[in-house]
Amino acid sequence: MTTDGRLMTNSNPSAGHAVISALLRSRRGMVLASFSGSMVFLASILVLMEGQRSPSVGGRSLAPMAVTTAGVPLDAITTPPAGLDEQRWKRIVVHHSRSRHGDAAQLARQHQDMGLAGLGYHFVIGNGRGMAEGELHVAERWLRQQPGAHVAGANSLDYNRDSIGVCLVGDGRLESFGRGQIDRLVATVSTLAHELDIPSSQIFLHQDVAGVDDPGPLFPREQFYQRLAEAGVRSH
Repeated sequence: MTTDGRLMTNSNPSAGHAVISALLRSRRGMVLASFSGSMVFLASILVLMEGQRSPSVGGRSLAPMAVTTAGVPLDAITTPPAGLDEQRWKRIVVHHSRSRHGDAAQLARQHQDMGLAGLGYHFVIGNGRGMAEGELHVAERWLRQQPGAHVAGANSLDYNRDSIGVCLVGDGRLESFGRGQIDRLVATVSTLAHELDIPSSQIFLHQDVAGVDDPGPLFPREQFYQRLAEAGVRSH
């Protein structure tokens, strides 16, 4: 519009089309940007919700410092809700998770994907990456005094029927286990051995009873059995 009020005509039609196209592109860009931003926000919310979702895994967790010395009784071990089946348990088998991080819920999902009815171990001990180092997860199988699903090999049926499975989160083929982890392992295994009268000759590493590298060459075998002896676990 001119200064005297008359409508100004555009003497350059192509310039007018360019302005209109630019406005449309700008508007379309704003709409797309707004939509894209909304989708990113929604995706972020879904990720947060997924991270807060608790996987289905039974059992109870004991804090890392609940046990500091070998042989200290653990109520969750010696007095499970189902009652301690002293006639069933003859052996103990120590494992690793073959992963540098994880927790009981993650292991349970892996075992379920393999067709097992939940976590195959009776106990899981954290390494500080997924579970606190030395944190002990007492699994549903132990609370209900059910057979394990943790030993491989030709004699797996017998071992799973009467052996207690204890798993260290970590990979003993690649790195050593933490001191807090080994302290909790010794405390747990010695408590079980005393309560069930299991000698150290019946406390195995998984690689001793099956053709697997579990818990791996970096597991402190000699130190482990020496500490069990110091805790009063009989040899035979």
